[in-house]
Amino acid sequence: FPHMLVQAGDPLSRHRDRSKVGTQGPGYTLPPEIRARHTEGAVAMARLPDPVNPARRSNGSQFYICLKPMPNLDGQYTVFGHVIEGLDALDQISTRPADSNDNPTDRVVIKSVKIEPRS
Repeated sequence: FPHMLVQAGDPLSRHRDRSKVGTQGPGYTLPPEIRARHTEGAVAMARLPDPVNPARRSNGSQFYICLKPMPNLDGQYTVFGHVIEGLDALDQISTRPADSNDNPTDRVVIKSVKIEPRS
């Protein structure tokens, strides 16, 4: 979603058949911890919509990163982290050509992630 958010973490994204990317998880969900706000750089867990997931349990692997404040998502999803540096690279990824399912037409790979405790 250009200049809005980048979503990742679907196990199916490794397969050649891209038609189902965004539809899968690891087979388990996580209980909701809906407290933090969707500020620029917020990292949050994706989840199924309320009609099929009224408990708002998070997907076990899919996550998204907000590229701008998104208060419309506050109170609905579990925010669990914040990007410290690299938002410019994520914004560039968000504007790559995409297919009809909003998946990048060229492969985008997360090579490394560094997790730091809150200071």
